Amino acid sequence: MDVVDCYLQATPEQIEYLNGPKTISSLLAADFLGNQGYIDDWIFDWTQHNDIPKDKLPLCVSESIICFKKIKRHYNRYVRAAVVANDYHWMDTHYILKYKKVWNFVSFKTIDKRIFSCLWAVHPAPFELVSFVCRARRLHIWSKFVVFYGPTQCLRTALRQGWSEGVCHCLDMGADVCSEDFIIDSIRIAPKIFRALAECNPPATAAAFEEFKLQRKLKRIRDVPLVEEFFWIRGFK
Repeated sequence: MDVVDCYLQATPEQIEYLNGPKTISSLLAADFLGNQGYIDDWIFDWTQHNDIPKDKLPLCVSESIICFKKIKRHYNRYVRAAVVANDYHWMDTHYILKYKKVWNFVSFKTIDKRIFSCLWAVHPAPFELVSFVCRARRLHIWSKFVVFYGPTQCLRTALRQGWSEGVCHCLDMGADVCSEDFIIDSIRIAPKIFRALAECNPPATAAAFEEFKLQRKLKRIRDVPLVEEFFWIRGFK
């Protein structure tokens, strides 16, 4: 059986691309010829510019970031810098792979809405950060958490932090107020929030009533008649 040696030979056009500026055409030529060194250099150069849409990038870019630690470290470093600097234009053209630790560098109080959406679309923030999201008091971010993790899951955090808008959003989205004792966390909060929760008819528990009596003695309840009425009509006197 004859042995045939095969190899790729660059065409004059491909050579011209490789010797010219770093463009999509030159990257495609390098990818076809298996020139990983050129691809690596192209990616390093690519992180410095915002002029190439993400949907124009060939697969070799993301695969190189995944496979080569040096490239991945470089990419992650630029992602961190863009998030901290609120550089939406860089994120819009470069964020093509999730960076697992990226949420550690996000300030939910100041992050650009578009950057948040960009990050969320690739890798939603973990539920462990719900307290930080709630503390930021930004409903457009909170609403994504509520939709993704469920209003019941998020309700307790909003109640404990006394955020009326966050509580009302969870209630409007159908939080199950009967799934656990939410009242016990609501006795000392603002009357507006307690009233919104009470209107959803959550159950009154003996533990919550005992907490009410204790907090009433300590004069920590903002509207005693309101909370007392809630327990009274449910048989606690």
